[in-house]
Order: sequence, then structure tokens, then C-alpha cells
Amino acid sequence: MKVLLVSIIEGKENPLLHQVAMEELEDLTKTAGYEIVDRLIVPIRAIDPKTYIGKGKLEELVHFYDTPHLDGIIIQQEISASQIRAIEEKTLCEVITRTELILRIFALHARTKIAKMQVELAQLNYLLPRLVGKGVEMSRIRGGIGMRGPGEQKLEMDRRLVRKRIYQLSQRLEALEKGMQERRKKRRKMQHSVALVGYTNAGKSSLLNALTHSQVYVEDQLFATLDTTSRRLWLTGEKGDIQVVITDTVGFIQDLPHTLVESFRSTLLETIDTDLVIHVVNSVHPAYLQQIEIVQKTLSEIQAETVPQILCFNKIDMLETEVYLELRRNFPKAYFLSAKTKENLSLLREAIYRFFVEEKGKNP
Repeated sequence: MKVLLVSIIEGKENPLLHQVAMEELEDLTKTAGYEIVDRLIVPIRAIDPKTYIGKGKLEELVHFYDTPHLDGIIIQQEISASQIRAIEEKTLCEVITRTELILRIFALHARTKIAKMQVELAQLNYLLPRLVGKGVEMSRIRGGIGMRGPGEQKLEMDRRLVRKRIYQLSQRLEALEKGMQERRKKRRKMQHSVALVGYTNAGKSSLLNALTHSQVYVEDQLFATLDTTSRRLWLTGEKGDIQVVITDTVGFIQDLPHTLVESFRSTLLETIDTDLVIHVVNSVHPAYLQQIEIVQKTLSEIQAETVPQILCFNKIDMLETEVYLELRRNFPKAYFLSAKTKENLSLLREAIYRFFVEEKGKNP
């Protein structure tokens, strides 16, 4: 599918944040398997209720990209179903928003039963307010988890059926969540626990593999990990050996859709119900500071901000010396390592050991 990326700027915005947002949209698009034809920034004075970008800007878009080689348009901003239809009627292209793109990626990457249920719930919650009676919006997410795509049959699910399905999924997930919570409580009584958190593609899964010598799925894509994965980590020190269960969690992202936060609540609870959080940062990303802020904000939203935390900068093997030294000066208490080369990995192991043996005051 060949797509055009469109970002709409209303008034004055931070250029760096806008550039980072567009780059992130590119990464999301590539992760979904789409081919990017071009990128377009559309400045507007005010939001048009009918088309969002205004009649004049829409005409410019139609004339500028009047090509049969364009299959779709991906818009950075969240626009209404009626605005989407207005743009589609003029451009004759499928139009999807960033939120819908993320939902498609989650559907592609969901592997376990609970992840598939969470994705379907997020999809339905997103689509419910966009149903207009024709069933058009229900076919927008193609081949969604738990739903048949438009290539298989025409979807004519009305609001009542959607709400019923949402209720059923919510009840099933709630029951599974209670079971998971009980298992976590029992687990914490018997063993130490650590959760790896961070912005998506920070290298959490690679770090889990490096620490535990395991083979967890790793891919240079956003949201390669949706399900929590736990592995055992054995640590040795002067006060004896200890065993730690370390868990990889779903990556965070700027403006993570609310429907996903709600649907993946049971997965995100793995972050709350843990002894220690290791916040993994992609040190080579130009907007790493903003990513740190976004992760901390998300942790606060799920009430995990009080969990003890270790800040860990990953991918230092890709840093220039000057940048590396500056990072160390700015974050003197952080840990700097490479999951790929295993550089300084032993320092993180020692930090985890000290936390449980000394700071946490638990007996090995």
C-alpha cells in the first residue's frame, strides 16, 4: 500500500516536537508495512468543521497528489469520521489517522490470546463513536483481531452489537486480570521482580535477552512487543545469590491512544505490581529527553510513578564520544550500556543486586 503522510499545523508549534512526531509517524507507517510516497505539512489558520484542513487546502492536496499510484493518506492528527469521509470523497484515497494506524500495528503484532482480546477491545472502543449507520467505519480496520475484514464479508454491525461485544470482552479481560493479579501477588511474596519500561524501540527486549541469555523476539520496529514476557535472572554477590524475575513490557509512545491504555490495563499493571522499574532510554534518539518525559507521564497515568526506578541509557555503542560524555554529565546517577555489545551490562546487574540486598533490605 503506497501512502502519503500528512501533518497538519494549526498556528505556532514547537518545530522539534513536530519533526519528531513526523519521524515517528514514518516509523509507524513502515512498521505497518506501507510504502511512503511522500510527506506533506499542511499549515492551517483554524480547523474547518467539515474537512479539518479547509476547502482550499483540500483542493491543493487533490491537485498536487492526483496520481493513481497513491493508495492512502495517513494523517497525524485525530480527525472525525465525517472529516475523513469528506477527504476520501475528494482524494479518492483511503484516509486513516495515526490512532488507527497504531491499532493496525497492534493487530499485526498481537500473538497471545489476551493480547488479541485487548487489541479487539481497543479497536471497537475506537470505532464505536464513529459508526454512522452505514457500517463504513466498521470496515476501516482491515482484518482486525476478532473481526473479519472487508475482503471476507461486509460488516453490518450496529452500535448495539458493538456495545455487546465490548461488554463481553471487558468482562473476560477483567476476569483474566483478577487471575493475573493473584498470580503476581503470590509471585512477589516468593521472589524479587523487575519491570523493563521505556519508549517503544528503546531496546527493552534486547536488554532482557542480554541480561538473561534468552531469545525473546526482537525486531527494529515500533511495538514489536505487545505481551509481557518474563525471564529469570540469577545474580551473585558478597551477601549470597538471589533470583530475580525480570519482565519486558509494551513500549510507550507519544500520545498513546486512550483506548489502548484502557484495553492494555492488565498488561500495564505488570509495571505497577513490581519491586523495581528499569527505565530504558534510546540514547541515540534526537528527542530522548521528550521520550523520557512521555514515559514518566505514562507511568504517572497508571499510578506507577512511586515504584523505585533505575534510569538506563541503551545503545551507547552508537554514540559519539562527546555526546556520550555529555549524557554522563547530565545524568550522573544513570547507567549507560549497550544490550547489543553487552558493554557495562555488569554494572546494571550489580545495581539490581544492590537494590534487593541493600536498599530493599530483603534477605537473599
